[in-house]
Parts: sequence; structure tokens; C-alpha cells
Amino acid sequence: MNPPLEVNDLRGGPKSPLALIKPLRKQLGMIEMKRLTIALDEAYTTVIPESRLGRRGWLGYLYELFNHSDGQRSLGQIARVLGHEIGPIEVDVLARMVRDLERMGFMTVIDAREDGT
Repeated sequence: MNPPLEVNDLRGGPKSPLALIKPLRKQLGMIEMKRLTIALDEAYTTVIPESRLGRRGWLGYLYELFNHSDGQRSLGQIARVLGHEIGPIEVDVLARMVRDLERMGFMTVIDAREDGT
């Protein structure tokens, strides 16, 4: 068994165990952005400032998180990719998005410690 990759948070602090989870989307293609906006806008507008990415900039992160959730990439790896594509984002915020997408039936979560990687 290989040891898990070392993943630091954006502030260079201790590694988050959330960085090891591997989200897996349940469908290919587009997700229902209107449904997500209605359900989640109030929660994420305060987490991701509108000045950085526009009024609903969090949707870009959520959409790309969904696209990269293939069950192979860890949340830490996805955070690094999104940091380059969109802008820095904390693994904890992405983990919250994963939980919301899971609750809404769009994805499931694989814990890297359970699958042996």
C-alpha cells in the first residue's frame, strides 16, 4: 500500500484529512445549475466573495469540482487544479461542496483510506 500524498492547505498549515477523499460524480455532462443556485446560493455567496468572481462565482468552482470528480482524483488534487484554473480555494470549502452535491444526489464520496490508496 502506498502512503497518501502530502497535501497542505493554502496557508501552508497542517494537512487536512478531507484532502484525501475522492469524489465520484454519478452522471456525465451538465448538472442542474438552476437547482444548485436556488438551493446553495445563500450558503456560498458568503464563503466565496462576489468581488473575486462575480455574484455567483462559487458556481464555477462547483461546476469544475463536478467535472473533475472521477473517483480517481483526491480533493487535494482537485483543489490544486482549480487553484490554477479559477483561483485558490480551500479544501474545506470544496469538501463542503462535495457534501452538498452528495446530499442532492449528484455524487458520492470514496475515502482514500478505505480504497487503499
